[in-house]
This record gives sequence, structure tokens and C-alpha cells, in this order.
Amino acid sequence: MRSYYPDFLVQKADGSYVIVEVKGDNQIDAPVVLAKKAFAEQMAVASGMIYAVIRGSDANQGNYGYVLEDDSLRPVQSLLMRVKR
Repeated sequence: MRSYYPDFLVQKADGSYVIVEVKGDNQIDAPVVLAKKAFAEQMAVASGMIYAVIRGSDANQGNYGYVLEDDSLRPVQSLLMRVKR
């Protein structure tokens, strides 16, 4: 893979980072998505970050708090709202 650009890079309140990808429900298990996920997870671990995939339907319904597990959910909500519009 030559380059990788995640959908979102979110800094949590504790200063740690989460690489967030939003994928359509019908693409979540596609071979190319799984290959990109494996690469991104390795990159995240090597960089001291967390990697998370959010289903498109979850993003649309606001069901993604599990990604951050703390009070820093607001930045993700505003970013996802921008994508939804």
C-alpha cells in the first residue's frame, strides 16, 4: 500500500489518538477492506494509536461512543455530523 489516509484521526482527552474508518455495512467484510484494516491496525500499534472501524449505519445513528470510551466523544460527533450532511 503506497499511502493511507484514514477517514478521521481523533485526539482523545487523554492525548492518545484513534484512527477511525467509517465503512458501509455492505463493505465491512470485503477482502480489500479487511486487508486495509490489517495494515492500519499494524500501523496504529507501531505508532501507539488505536484503530477502529465504524459501520456506516452506526455512524448515521450516532452509535460510535464505544470508539473513544470517555468524554472526548464530542469531536467525533461533530466530524461525523459533517460527513453525514
